[in-house]
Amino acid sequence: MKKLVILSAMFFVSLLKSQHTQTFINFTISPSSPTTTDNIRIITDVGFSSDTRTVSMATVQASNVINLNRCYYMGMLAVYDMLKDTVNVGLLSAGVYTVHYNGVISNSTSICSPSGQTFTSSITFTVVGTPSGIHKNEYEEIQVSAYPNPFKNDLWIDVKNNSESFELKVYDCLGNLVHDEKDYFSNEKIDLSNLIEGVCCIEIISKNLVSKRLRIIKL
Repeated sequence: MKKLVILSAMFFVSLLKSQHTQTFINFTISPSSPTTTDNIRIITDVGFSSDTRTVSMATVQASNVINLNRCYYMGMLAVYDMLKDTVNVGLLSAGVYTVHYNGVISNSTSICSPSGQTFTSSITFTVVGTPSGIHKNEYEEIQVSAYPNPFKNDLWIDVKNNSESFELKVYDCLGNLVHDEKDYFSNEKIDLSNLIEGVCCIEIISKNLVSKRLRIIKL
């Protein structure tokens, strides 16, 4: 009889744990449009249907692929538990990156003993190259806007309250200089039909060498 009670209790616990669920809520890249001079963070939110604790965490990067490997133990208390995870990846080279979140539910609280329950999610983001010799604290002295943004072929740059010409440079998503005009005047049309699609960078340089950068999106 005692053995039957124990087996029944084990079956009941197993049944309850099999009904536990986990949901990947959100991926956030900070800053949202990073450059090669930004310290980049990856923030994740995961929801669980019971009290949950983290058993192990590992972040593995191979070239432009980042794997966030996480192992969790889900308890018996039926509550909604949300776990936020912040990973500091620091400075990255220009390019497109893929992040994979690999979640595993463990049978143990002390070591990662996979129960067979897994959940995954992925995201990609682009790091834009920063033109050499330009520093962020120089950007605030020129008021510049680009339109339309996103754009397909033609782009206009509006340089506020200034009638003089500027040097205009366009960099692709890898930080390569693809367009350079020595005497650009505000609101002149720029043909960028040959520019590859993605997040690009516009740099305006005044005659006193004060600079401003804008991120644009080529469709």
